[in-house]
Amino acid sequence: MIVGGYDESKLEFLTLEGIASIVSHALLEVVEDDFVPLSYIAVYFYTRSREILGECRYATYSEDHIADSNRHYGEDRASVIQGNVLNDSILFIDGPLIGGNLTSYTLDLVRNLHAANVVPVFV
Repeated sequence: MIVGGYDESKLEFLTLEGIASIVSHALLEVVEDDFVPLSYIAVYFYTRSREILGECRYATYSEDHIADSNRHYGEDRASVIQGNVLNDSILFIDGPLIGGNLTSYTLDLVRNLHAANVVPVFV
């Protein structure tokens, strides 16, 4: 039996020019007598400044950085988990199954995990 766990940590820095959002995703799976670790760090910078957007290709225009950062987080979480979780496993995920504007991302993730015979357990 393969058992794994997923967790993330979030950090935001508020600046005059915008908001930097950093999310560290961690996935660990135990396979027999060994383990498979994975870490992915995503960095986004949200701004309303057209001038900054013209100077920096890594900035994202945002009127609502909370909604945009939640969208990016949901997409990144799904990508990290779906792209790396081992089939036929049980995966413990830190966080709620239903919550706020991430519910649709989470339900899509659960459907895709079930298709890979992965049982997600939200704690």
